[in-house]
Amino acid sequence: MENEYLFSQLKIIADSIALTFGINCEVVVHDFKDMSSSIVYIAGNITKRKVGGPITDLIFKAFREHGDKVQNMYNYTTRTKDGKILKSSTIFLRNSDNKVIGCLCINIDMSHFINLKLILDNIIGFKEVYELSNIENFATSTDETIEAISMDVAKKYAKTPDNMNKAERLDFLRSLDEKGVFVLKGSVDKIAKILGISKYTVYSYLQEIKNSRNSNEI
Repeated sequence: MENEYLFSQLKIIADSIALTFGINCEVVVHDFKDMSSSIVYIAGNITKRKVGGPITDLIFKAFREHGDKVQNMYNYTTRTKDGKILKSSTIFLRNSDNKVIGCLCINIDMSHFINLKLILDNIIGFKEVYELSNIENFATSTDETIEAISMDVAKKYAKTPDNMNKAERLDFLRSLDEKGVFVLKGSVDKIAKILGISKYTVYSYLQEIKNSRNSNEI
């Protein structure tokens, strides 16, 4: 009952923020009960996501790494697939037991403001380079979230996942497992496609990783 009440209040706050900042603002409420379909409310429409959509890779990784000690993230910059530059903040929702149960994400489209500033800077004579401090993938499906995390992990290899040898695949899967990817629905099927192997081979590799981990703990 407490969680339901907290989320009902968060939805009111989401509407209030979106109405205050207008069409350039989107506020998303995530319920961590199911990361695969964590979006339970959206006010505004910047990232073109819908209720029932998954958690973003950035938030997922932060929560997996820090758990209930995760810190709020303010004023970070990211970019949507269609090129919008956003200023975003993520505030984690805690219940009376201090457990993180969800979050509220504020995304403001800064693209027009940045373009205007660049024009003014050009006229005035100053120059400023804009860099993205974070890349956050606003996935519309769980597959996109899994793929984004997988491609981030794959950067350390000098080859695409489908060209990895067995040792590299095991290391790749171990990294994904540590990041919690396999708690997401459909993750094994998606990873199998990324690696170009069967899902049964993925299960076999994961069992091998588990056995290796258990033997090291003994």
